Amino acid sequence: MLGVKTRPTRRHFPQIIALCPRKASKNRALDTENLIYMWLSYKSILLSDPNEYEARMSASELSNYQKSVISGYYDNLDTIMLQKLGELVTELYLADTEVRRNGLWERARKAMVKLKIPPAIIDHIIRKKDVRILAKNLQDWLGANKRR
Repeated sequence: MLGVKTRPTRRHFPQIIALCPRKASKNRALDTENLIYMWLSYKSILLSDPNEYEARMSASELSNYQKSVISGYYDNLDTIMLQKLGELVTELYLADTEVRRNGLWERARKAMVKLKIPPAIIDHIIRKKDVRILAKNLQDWLGANKRR
């Protein structure tokens, strides 16, 4: 079968034409521009099918380096989220419109959920919408993270 990363050749025409019947015909497939269009359509069909995508991106296809990068990301997720919250505190101080502030508070809520902060604390901070409260809690969380 023709994969996402392989280049199409003449022997792949029937597969591509079968997947793109409206746009392709055997006569039109000989045209290079049309073949490129059909190939892109074929790739989008492959990538839009979740089962096909999962099969292509299975863990067995990841290199050891890729696995270590992914593992490192998840090992440091709490530090990444704390840094993100610190940036959000700064943005909240500088936000000039209510719409912008509301969006930033929603992002802060999502970051706190990812950090597994107790829901009662998250609700209190979001209900008050006071940047100083968020900053004070963030200092405590950063201190606790450094001690680990």
